Amino acid sequence: MAQEEIIKLKAEIFDIIRQQELYVANANHLQQKRTEKLQELRDAEQKGVSEEITKIKSQAFDIMIQQEAYISETNKLQQMKTQKLQILNELEQNLEKQQVPQQAPIQQP
Repeated sequence: MAQEEIIKLKAEIFDIIRQQELYVANANHLQQKRTEKLQELRDAEQKGVSEEITKIKSQAFDIMIQQEAYISETNKLQQMKTQKLQILNELEQNLEKQQVPQQAPIQQP
């Protein structure tokens, strides 16, 4: 029973880690897009085109919001992973205690 729970928890933790990796990759991609937008913004500011500046700021803002959402979800997943790792640790410790053979008392002659 405990062994089945351990296997299930490990699979759940694996899924959480995979999801975290996807969110981090998406956040990193958005960071790259944001950096590109900031460069576009600098170029537009040098040209002094106010309509273009406003449009780029709006696009950069949207990217920032998306990025924050991925970061927030990654943090939630981290909390879930930490909780599940604690449970896993407890289950493994309990299983080890159950598997330690009980020694019979040494009888004195």
